[in-house]
This record gives sequence, C-alpha cells and structure tokens, in this order.
Amino acid sequence: AASPPSPVATPEPEPEPKGAAIVDRKALGARLEERLEAVRDAPDHDRTGCMVFLEIDSAYAIRRQQGLPFLESLADALEPHIAAVMRADDGACHYGDAAWCALFDGLSIGELEGKAREILGAVGRETFEIKGTRTKISVSAGICPLSDEFETADALISTAERICTRDAEQKDARISVHRAPTRPAEGDLRGLGEAIMEALDSDGFQMVYQPIASLQGQEVDQYQCLLRLPRPGQEPVAPARVIAAAQELGMLDQIDRWVARKAIELIAEDAGRSRPLRLFVNQSGEAATGEDAADFIVETLNQHTVSGPSLILEFKLTELARSLKAVVELTRRLEANRVRFCLGHFDGSETAFRILEYFHAEFVKLRPEVAFRQLQDGQLSETVQRLHEHRSQVVVTGVEEAQLAVQLWSSGVDFIQGHFVQKPESDLTYHFAGAG
Repeated sequence: AASPPSPVATPEPEPEPKGAAIVDRKALGARLEERLEAVRDAPDHDRTGCMVFLEIDSAYAIRRQQGLPFLESLADALEPHIAAVMRADDGACHYGDAAWCALFDGLSIGELEGKAREILGAVGRETFEIKGTRTKISVSAGICPLSDEFETADALISTAERICTRDAEQKDARISVHRAPTRPAEGDLRGLGEAIMEALDSDGFQMVYQPIASLQGQEVDQYQCLLRLPRPGQEPVAPARVIAAAQELGMLDQIDRWVARKAIELIAEDAGRSRPLRLFVNQSGEAATGEDAADFIVETLNQHTVSGPSLILEFKLTELARSLKAVVELTRRLEANRVRFCLGHFDGSETAFRILEYFHAEFVKLRPEVAFRQLQDGQLSETVQRLHEHRSQVVVTGVEEAQLAVQLWSSGVDFIQGHFVQKPESDLTYHFAGAG
C-alpha cells in the first residue's frame, strides 16, 4: 500500500528583526520623500510628523583624542536609546560618524521634544564602555517639522543638522526647533511689493560692493555684490526684508536677474583694469528654475562681450538643498561660458559635503560661526583640506579682526570677507595689491 503523503510543513513566521525601526540611509531618505509629498498635498495638517537630527557633542574632540573607530562605536551605542522611543512606523539611520537621523511620523513638535528629552536624558545617565574605556557623553538634537517649505529630504535633513550644530554649545538649548520663516504682514508686504516693482521698472535698486581679500597671495580683485533698496530720506530697506517680500510675492527671480545683469555690465565697464576682476552675485533657487535661466546669463554675457570667469554665481546651501537639480542643470549649461559658482553659508555638515559631489563650487563660503567654532576646536584645517580636495577655494565671511585673519591664514583659508577688510562701499576702489 502506498504510504500516506507527508504533511506539508508550514513555515514558521520569521521573527521581526531587532530594531525594526532602524533602517539604512537610503530607505529613510525614500520614506522622507514620500512623507514630504504627502505634506505638500495637505500642508495645513498640524501632525504631519517631524525629523530629528541627533549628534554627539564634541565629536571632533573625541575623534581626535580616541580615534574614529571609538567615535563610531559611541554612535552605535546610541541605537538602543533611539529605538526605545520609536514606533513601527518611525525610522532612524546612522548619519555620518557621530549622528543619527530619525523620522517620527504623525507627531507634533511638542511630542517630539518630549521624545528627544527621553533620548538625551537616557544618554546622559549612562556610562558607556568602548574598547575598555568608560566614558560619559552628551547629545544635542535638532528638530524640524515636515512642511511644504522643503522640496527634498536633503533640504529637511540639512536644516535639522544645521540647527543642531548651531546650538550644540548652549547647555540650555540642546534641543533646538526649526521655525518656518515668518511671513511679512500684509500691509508691509503690499508696500514692499510696490517699492520692489518700482525699483525694477526704474532701475531704482543700488549695488554696494565688499572686497574679498586673498590670504594666499592671489593677484585678483574680487567683490561681493550686495543689493540695497533706497528710501528717500530714510535708511535703505533691510536686505532680508526685501528678499522675504520678493520671495512671498514671486518676484525673487526678477531681482536675481537685475543683480546679475548689473554685475555683468560693471565687469564690461572695468574691462581695462590691470588685474582680473571677479564679482560674486547672490542667486536664489528660483533664479535657476526658470526655463531660460541659462539663456539669460549667456545672452547678457555675449551682449557685453564679458568673459564668464569674471562672474561668480553664489547659491546658499539651503537654496541648493532645495533646488539642487535645477542648479546643477544651470551649471552644466553654463560650462561652455566658463561661469563659475560659489556655495554660500556652508556649515561643514556631511549633507553639505554630499552636495559638493553633485555641484562643483569653485568657491565655498563657510558660515562665520562654523569657521570660528572649528578654529577654536582645531578642526578648521581639516575642513579646509576636505574642501580643497573637492577643488573648492575657501572663503570665510564676517572677519572683523587682524588676529583672526592670521589664524585663518594658518589654517589654509584662501580668502576673507568682512569689515576687517572693508565695509561695503558704492565703488570698486579697494587697493587689493597692498592688502597682503
């Protein structure tokens, strides 16, 4: 007789992996992009979730004293404390040598502040033992709510990282929260809009110029172009108010083009000077997203017979994080004209260095507070070296003292900008040849 068939073995369910909320960086990035897309569809929802960036304080000093493997092991040791406050729909991943990114879905800022306090408290109470060495550490947190302010996951992470790093040294501000930019009051917005439109129509803006001096003996005259909106009998309107109003009214790209055109005209007028001239011109992400953005620059250069290398288009880190694809496409289209680019407000974060892998900036401007803090920590030389490896020359802004300039020179910084060099003036008369 035939033997009965063997029973079909029912596979046992696989156990849920330990730390299911801990994912890799790519997976978290994809989840963030999905959540941002959902937020754009329902921007007024008040529980869209938040991003938190957690970083070990004094990470560079720990790395210098104990080595990179020790620092990485400390970062690994944070995992159980992060996982302990996470739910199945949340996600967290390693970010760099000493940090974590975490997405908490459907939480308000206040709820996430509570979770961040739990993590920071647990870390502060523990004595970690790494490779036979017992140590205590502290952690700082930067919280950024998901909102339609951010077009990409990188922009969101960069903001959370920046506010975490900015406030890390303030013991009463180890948890920092990003607040969306305040919209101008309606009456103020209307008045500024009218003034901006009139200035665009009548060439009523003014430009002032601040020298950017070489610390390494380069023979070039270069200035930052700064926009001013004059008011009869009053001080000019604060530039930040002009930009905020123009952005709210959708006029920022028109201002950017006005500034770029004026800079090109000035380069053409000064074509006979004995030393090369470079003008740094601030541009927004909006300026790069227009279909004819590159055509406008090329046509204006050709109209005035100006060589591209004299024009440096500068984009802030936050603008690049938000509009990276558009700006990279702009750089590609302007390569033939040899227009150069600058990355402004560089904060030294891993996100910022990642952007340099896609966007070649011949110049990088360090945020002043970052440069000064890294100078005190002995970290600035390493940051400058990394930027030089990306073929970027380094500018530090906000320099006010001679002693600081000497320290920046010894750290390898290429250029400085600030009132120590000269305040913004209405002409290009700074004597660069005698500045060294």
